[in-house]
Amino acid sequence: MYFWKIDKLESDLIKGAMSNADKFQYLLASTILIALGFEVSSFISESATITRVTESIIVVVATIVGTIWCYNRNGKGDNAEFIDRFICLSFPVGIRLIVYFSIAYTAYMIIGYSLLRDAFAKYSESTTFIDVIFTIGFELFFYWKLSCSIYKVSTSQKKRVKWTKVTGLIGTTAPILDEKIAL
Repeated sequence: MYFWKIDKLESDLIKGAMSNADKFQYLLASTILIALGFEVSSFISESATITRVTESIIVVVATIVGTIWCYNRNGKGDNAEFIDRFICLSFPVGIRLIVYFSIAYTAYMIIGYSLLRDAFAKYSESTTFIDVIFTIGFELFFYWKLSCSIYKVSTSQKKRVKWTKVTGLIGTTAPILDEKIAL
C-alpha cells in the first residue's frame, strides 16, 4: 500500500496490477480518514465530554468493523466489484436512513421539549446518552442494510448476457448472443 507515492499507485492502476483486496485496503483507509476527520473536527465546536468522546470512538470503530463486514459479505457471493457496490449502494442506503433517523430524532426532540421544556433545552445543548444511542442505531442499521444489499447483489442468480454486433453481408448490423454467464 502506497502512502505517499501517487505515481506508483497510478501506474499499478493503469497496469491493472491491483487485486480487489488491494483496492479494499485503500477504501478502508480512506473511510477511516474521513470518519476520523469528521469526528476530530466536531470537537472544534463542542467540548470533549466523556459522552462525546464515546460517541466518536463508536463512529470510528463502527466504520472500520462495518466496512470489513460489508467486504466479507461480498466475499460470500461472487467476491467481485466490491468497491463499486459499496460506493453506489452507500448513497441510497444513507439517504434512506437519514430520513428515518431524522424523523425519529425530531419526534424525540418534540416530545422532550413538550414534556420537559427548559430542563430538556439545557440537557440537549450537548451530546447526550440518547444521542449516542441514536448514533449506535444509525451505524448498526447503515452497515447492516448496506451489507445485506451488497450480499444480495453478489449472490444474484441473474444471468448476464453478452451481446455482440455483427455486420451482415449487405452492411446491416444485428446483435447476436455470444454466451451466457451465470453468477
